[in-house]
Amino acid sequence: MEKLDSIKIVKAFISEKSVEEGNPIYKIEQEFVRWVNLHTEFFIQRYAEGRGEHWTENELKTTRIGLSGQLSFELLLQLLEVPYVPNAAVIDQRLTKDYDFFIPKLGKVEVKCYANYCRKVLVKPEEWHNNDYLIVWKFREDTPNEEFGSIQLIGWLTKQEVEATPTTPKDATKFNPYSDAKIIDMTALRNPKTFITKLQKAKASMNQ
Repeated sequence: MEKLDSIKIVKAFISEKSVEEGNPIYKIEQEFVRWVNLHTEFFIQRYAEGRGEHWTENELKTTRIGLSGQLSFELLLQLLEVPYVPNAAVIDQRLTKDYDFFIPKLGKVEVKCYANYCRKVLVKPEEWHNNDYLIVWKFREDTPNEEFGSIQLIGWLTKQEVEATPTTPKDATKFNPYSDAKIIDMTALRNPKTFITKLQKAKASMNQ
């Protein structure tokens, strides 16, 4: 019988102190990259099959960064032992859930992740499904002084704050050349520590 390769745990080093301070920072390890690449392949395959019609070719280029943010949030939930329901294309290929994560006693969450140089958050009206919260991460590539890159939780907004932002027409600014979007400056995001507190309170409510 052919010997099977051992299953490796998806790893991402996280500073415990960064979580305690409410500013989680993950140091990316190769298993993390493999997980993201695998899921990206699933997304692209289903896009090609016509199951993700809202994606554009340009958006597919950023899929890996976006999925890195989703995995980071999932790892944070696991670290805090907060129950959740993920919208994972590998598990549910229907692509019909209107959230990235559902957290009992808290609500629906949409997760976004951007390259480190980005200064704006873009929310496309046709892709915003009245989620209760928007969570934003930043992805930093490897540097000469670091063996791996890192992903950092930088902030969040409520549903009301997202929906109160006016929609900017396509190509009206350099930030949204491909579609209409709500353009939010990252300096307007709430402190990430306060969302960790929300997660902890939701967990406590579930245990009552």
